[in-house]
Amino acid sequence: MKSHELLQALKPELEVADLFRRLGYFTRAHIDLYPSDTFSKVSDIDVFGIRFDAQLTPSRIVAEVKKNECGTTNILKLHGLGSYLGRCDCYFITGGGSTHCRRVARELDIRVASREKIISVVGKAPSGFIASNPKSIATTFSHLEVLKKKIDRDLYWRYFYLWLEKDPYQRLYHQQDLFESALEHLESDETQAAAKWFRRELFLLSQISIMEVASDCVGVPDTIIKSYIEGRFMNLGTPRKSKEKIKSGVEKLLSIIDELSGNKIEFPEIEILPRYLPTLTKLIQFVLTSARFAQQYLLRNNELNLLMLDGKDIDISKMVSPEQIKYIREFNDLLGRVMHNGPIKDDFRNFL
Repeated sequence: MKSHELLQALKPELEVADLFRRLGYFTRAHIDLYPSDTFSKVSDIDVFGIRFDAQLTPSRIVAEVKKNECGTTNILKLHGLGSYLGRCDCYFITGGGSTHCRRVARELDIRVASREKIISVVGKAPSGFIASNPKSIATTFSHLEVLKKKIDRDLYWRYFYLWLEKDPYQRLYHQQDLFESALEHLESDETQAAAKWFRRELFLLSQISIMEVASDCVGVPDTIIKSYIEGRFMNLGTPRKSKEKIKSGVEKLLSIIDELSGNKIEFPEIEILPRYLPTLTKLIQFVLTSARFAQQYLLRNNELNLLMLDGKDIDISKMVSPEQIKYIREFNDLLGRVMHNGPIKDDFRNFL
């Protein structure tokens, strides 16, 4: 499908995503899900949104957008997705739909409404609202095509799979890994723009993971947050005790090899925890102390990204107060040091 045809087909989804963004949600439209071995057709999430309250409690929405359809199969699929994600309100946006279909939706606590009804509830866009620009959306899909066809198809699907990862610790771990994996593609003229976009998008999505991790740490005494986060990361995948046994065994083996070689071989340090954990702990504590502002700054970062996609000059002083600028810079600096496993590259230092 050509880019203008794709944009036309996705226009209803993008409009609905913008409507929920006006309600304070961070949103994304048309999220691919991995095709199965049996079916080549790719399923997708039409619209996903998330926002956090002043106590960092997340609430999510998923929406299915159809022109004049309301099939029971689609209703059941939407219900299953909402149940899987948890704490999730489901919306079926359509201009039609039978009485039977709407009854099934009501029984499953799915709201069926027309786009016009949503608009009437949301009201007019507030002054300064940055709507999705067709040009920037086309650029996004162009970058995704480069990611899939010229950078790494596996990287592409790993990125989309993470939308279904419910554990924020696991998700953040993989987002950081994907962020680093895209680094080598910054050097090629053919893939540089797509790699930069990919890293900016991962930075934004990792902010959501950070806020969910912080939400999990609400109520944990400040003195033990570091050990609490270490414990959560230590038990990702292989259980903690097994990891410690493996590390101990490998270190003993390496010490024997080192002795036999006459101390001529240098071995790297064996890490069973991410090296960015101390910085992550500082970041989580920072988010916890300013929890009531966290959602606002997530949306600001997203708006700045939209402006960058549009190729517009960014004057952040016109968007937020000096105090807010200080917060966002400090947050982005800490998150940047979590995401970079080494020196911070120029492609991301100027996110603001």
